Amino acid sequence: MINLAPYDALLAKTRNGLLFALLFLLPFDLYPRFELYGATIRLSQVVGLCLIVASAPLLWRKGKDWLSTPWVFLAAFLVASVFASIFAFNPSRAFATTSYYAFSILLAYAVAATFSLKDSKTYLKIVFGVSVFVSLFGLYQFFGDSAGLSIRYTLLLPQYTKVIFGFPRIQALSLEPLYLANYLIIPFSLSFAAYISQRKHYQLVISGFFLTIILLTVARGAYFAVGAICLVGLAVMAARKMYKQCLWFAFAGVLAIVATVGMIRMSGVLASKVISKTAVPRSAEKNLPDQTVSPEGNSTRLLYHVGSFGTDGSVLDRKKTAARALKVGLAHPILGVGPGNFGRYVVAQYPNEYKDVAQTVNNEPAEIFAEVGVLGLIALAGFAAWILSRAFLYSLASNSEAANIWFLGTGFMMLGFAVQWQTFSTLYITHIWVMIGIFVGVALGSKNRSGLFVKLS
Repeated sequence: MINLAPYDALLAKTRNGLLFALLFLLPFDLYPRFELYGATIRLSQVVGLCLIVASAPLLWRKGKDWLSTPWVFLAAFLVASVFASIFAFNPSRAFATTSYYAFSILLAYAVAATFSLKDSKTYLKIVFGVSVFVSLFGLYQFFGDSAGLSIRYTLLLPQYTKVIFGFPRIQALSLEPLYLANYLIIPFSLSFAAYISQRKHYQLVISGFFLTIILLTVARGAYFAVGAICLVGLAVMAARKMYKQCLWFAFAGVLAIVATVGMIRMSGVLASKVISKTAVPRSAEKNLPDQTVSPEGNSTRLLYHVGSFGTDGSVLDRKKTAARALKVGLAHPILGVGPGNFGRYVVAQYPNEYKDVAQTVNNEPAEIFAEVGVLGLIALAGFAAWILSRAFLYSLASNSEAANIWFLGTGFMMLGFAVQWQTFSTLYITHIWVMIGIFVGVALGSKNRSGLFVKLS
């Protein structure tokens, strides 16, 4: 067997450099990327794979980690996914999806093993720097599309331009607005956690800025996610008797909402003058409501979209697919119909209702139940329970300021991701598993390893 011990220092530096690169590349979904045997590969995934390879000696030496918490829950999920793939409706699709799960979980382990609090400030600078860049690019898309700039230059997909809503829904370099909003939960949570820990006003400004960009995506699931984060964050501040900071944060939130509504109305002013020059096919205008493209019409559409949970088509579709997924899961309770197989299964079984084999549930717990069965769902529930228990244990201990920022920030992220997962599907999102890895890394490295709760660690 090859002895790699002499190269441990070099491998550690390599892993850290790869983690720096990975954090920088996380928001770049559309560019840069390439096709490989029909699969779309993003540069962040290539770097993530390199990080896994560089962590292989750790995986080998610390193999027993997978028999202890929290990794045992994720290992159990992978085992369930493999068995579900063997008996899947479409095994080839199932094994492909299982490989994505394995990649994501191994990446989380590699990140947890690599993350170091001594580089905390560098990590924060990278995350905030790239997040500001994509946010500013999103604002460019918003005002550029409103002013009539071609999608060739804004890089907006046609369905997110002003022709549909009367105002653009920004996506920056993400696949779609909801994924941009999902990513921006990361810098929003970190800046909010930093404000709670350090009470500096510039951190409040940064939080308000990222909140505004999230609101501009008009992704309702993200609205619920940041709402939950804000409520829990305010509760934490109240528990610490930070009453003045609570008021300041509430004020920043109100300003973010006012700024969002103001920009959407401003978009109506611009778009009403240039709508005929849009590069998007005019046929798409049939999707517009009766209100004109104007400040008033835009405001009406925004309020309708945010508040129409009982009548909006996308909401009704989500309810329908979630209900169907629960029925599919009850019909195949142990291992489901196979990872990534929900769309193929319902198209075959219910051809009058579903036509797209890529159909997703748009509710992650329901999708896991339908595709990996109760065994997969219990395994992930165990991991979620570990996160909650670790958050409780951490609150009993005294840790460094850097650890507090990252733990509280990633804790907020876990809450936000969990909430938004109720409105969309895809378990193997790279940036989510990178942050899960950081959460685990900070949690396992914290000082809460003695006393009454030692058996829970």
